[in-house]
Amino acid sequence: MSCEDCVNRRAFLAKSALAAAAAALAAGCGNGEFGPPLPAHGGDSRPSGSVTIRVANFPGLATVGNLVAVAPERAAMRTGTATFVALSTICTHQGCDADVANNVVVCPCHGSRFDKNGNVINGPADRPLVQLQTAYNAQTDELTIG
Repeated sequence: MSCEDCVNRRAFLAKSALAAAAAALAAGCGNGEFGPPLPAHGGDSRPSGSVTIRVANFPGLATVGNLVAVAPERAAMRTGTATFVALSTICTHQGCDADVANNVVVCPCHGSRFDKNGNVINGPADRPLVQLQTAYNAQTDELTIG
């Protein structure tokens, strides 16, 4: 058996490792953006439609001043016995869906952070989160967020 074109074990392993690294790098590059893909929202960072929730289903809303994620793209905070404010959790930088944790809204795409009132703590976002209309029915314990 002639071995003019044979590859030794070391060369084979080196080429295999290089090919695996190149494949992993190509798969990781995606579309060239860092973070999760950007969702398709309107330009005003406002979720579409309205949602109605039962306040009792969100124990965090029992405490005044506690911001709670209550629906996709929406967070609410009790401000009094029967009063609430609601915020869009769509980041005002480039429209990513942000997360609520410990009274802070954090955008996973580019790191913008907003306080519980929607004000920018740090960018790249330079505009506060959009405040949404609320209507609370104390008899049914339902909060409608528009």
